[in-house]
Amino acid sequence: ENRYVPMEQVAEALKNKNRMVILDTRTTSEWHNAHIPGAVPVPYYISENEVAKDLPKDDTWIIAYCSCPHAASDKIINMLRRQGFKYTAVIDEGFFNWINADYPVMGGKTD
Repeated sequence: ENRYVPMEQVAEALKNKNRMVILDTRTTSEWHNAHIPGAVPVPYYISENEVAKDLPKDDTWIIAYCSCPHAASDKIINMLRRQGFKYTAVIDEGFFNWINADYPVMGGKTD
């Protein structure tokens, strides 16, 4: 099913500026406090009709993460896969392990 990707692989892809979309599936307020650089907030409670809005439906990888580390991100990836998105994965270790590994994190912007 190729659902989970190690955080090391995502960090390396970010460092190499690989083309991908990173979705933070936590609440918007959590995203605002801290998130992986470039991640966009797509909270787990978004509707199935809205989840794919503005996402590329080509071979661009769409990577989701949450704190759980899988419950919220799995929900979003399941929605996307039902809509035909093939290149999707979840950061296996979740956001707190990302922070603990000293990978880059930034604060969100509200505008």
